[in-house]
Amino acid sequence: MKYLFFIPFITLFILLSFSALSEYNRYCGAVSEYKEVDCELAELDSECNKIKQLIRDLKENPRAVERVAREDFGWCREGEKIYNFSSPSQWQ
Repeated sequence: MKYLFFIPFITLFILLSFSALSEYNRYCGAVSEYKEVDCELAELDSECNKIKQLIRDLKENPRAVERVAREDFGWCREGEKIYNFSSPSQWQ
């Protein structure tokens, strides 16, 4: 008979334990998502810095402009010839 007094407390403890476990799992998921987003942010920040450096180079350095024109657009100076040594499947 004296143990009947503890049944509501034990039931409440079990319910609170399940609730806490659910919240802990949600917390772990949020921490994992935070780490992923933080890593992605670091990658994007690095890419942004590279692009800013390229813009700065293109504004200040004529050789950088020439390098981009040659590498990205296949341009050449007057009188120069471009030899392409890639395989034919890459030409398309």
